[in-house]
Amino acid sequence: MTNNLLEENTLKTLLLSKFKLKDYNYLPLIFGGFLFALSSILHFHFLNQSEFATGWDSYFYIIQIKSFFEEGKMHSNDVSLIYPFYFCLYFLIENYELSFKIGSALLVGLYTLSLFSVGLEKSKSTAFLLVSWSLASPHLTYFSSQYPKNLLGIC
Repeated sequence: MTNNLLEENTLKTLLLSKFKLKDYNYLPLIFGGFLFALSSILHFHFLNQSEFATGWDSYFYIIQIKSFFEEGKMHSNDVSLIYPFYFCLYFLIENYELSFKIGSALLVGLYTLSLFSVGLEKSKSTAFLLVSWSLASPHLTYFSSQYPKNLLGIC
């Protein structure tokens, strides 16, 4: 038993020194990444139920992106951090509606990750409660399609 414990400790020390990692619990980081992916995929599924982009402002953002790529300047001179985010997504995906939906879903995933991080500072049960709300909230799906710029600011 003692020999087995010594081998585990030696292996852990070897791995930590080999990869220059500190003795840190990576479980919250891994679980946070899982929650980000789960939330993004789940909300993308909700947003992708129609071939059209949903939300009052969705086509405003899509027109901004389209005019930037096709005319070289945006239709409206609105300056926001949301546009470089959507520009990068459109550059990768090359579909206006799909890039808006994926971008909104990624913002929800980032918001869920933020809630998880803030909740962990209080307690695990608080983190669980906040993440559960984030995953099950229809209002968050509505908010991500209506106000992605505001959601980016909250994240």
